[in-house]
Amino acid sequence: MDEQSPKPEEPKEPELPPKATPEQIMEAERLLQQASLARIRGQASVAERFLKEAVEAAPGAAAVQAALGDELWQRKQYRKAREHYEMAHRLEPENVAYETKWAESIVGSSGDPMSLSVGLADSYASAKSAGCLSMLLPGLGQIVLGDTQKGVVLMVVYVGAWTWAVLTPNGLSGLPSLFGFGDKVLVKEFNFVVFVPLFLVVSTWIGAITSINSRTKVLAPKQVERPKPPGEGNFEL
Repeated sequence: MDEQSPKPEEPKEPELPPKATPEQIMEAERLLQQASLARIRGQASVAERFLKEAVEAAPGAAAVQAALGDELWQRKQYRKAREHYEMAHRLEPENVAYETKWAESIVGSSGDPMSLSVGLADSYASAKSAGCLSMLLPGLGQIVLGDTQKGVVLMVVYVGAWTWAVLTPNGLSGLPSLFGFGDKVLVKEFNFVVFVPLFLVVSTWIGAITSINSRTKVLAPKQVERPKPPGEGNFEL
């Protein structure tokens, strides 16, 4: 009786890290922004340090996994980069940018490595368009890029703050008088509480645009870095 040859085991998907909390995501985004800024300034070692801190702060954040993929892709470690792009997509399956990076990395790592630049360029253009949308209505750009939860929160806060400001008695109506452009009698009755929702309006608008701009900087086309002298770029996972 012939013995049946054992079936090869199917490769298992890498286990996902615990999903990051909102606080961890905020801290990781701050560190990734610092890393992006350092990279723009040509401070490779500083950018590397911020990226490591982001990994330690929130390994379960999709943005961190995508940033790791970008770093590894620049170092021509295509297989590892693809794994992190896939992990970012699994953590946030609704995010179009992460899905595009993962899909393009599959083609790039098995064929022409430069094919990934096409996907990154498309994502870069999408991020710029999303930035324009967020200028009109904070949160709309995030929703377009697939970050629905964050976009909805920003939109609700922005609209709610405007509603609060409009409904505040002697608030918006007294602003011109406060600056000497209206009835001076209204100055005495001016309700300074209106500055609280107005502060929320401005901070939400700036926060939404800053968030999109940070992603645009990460996706912006960059020149391929040449090999660094010994002692630099010892980034290990």
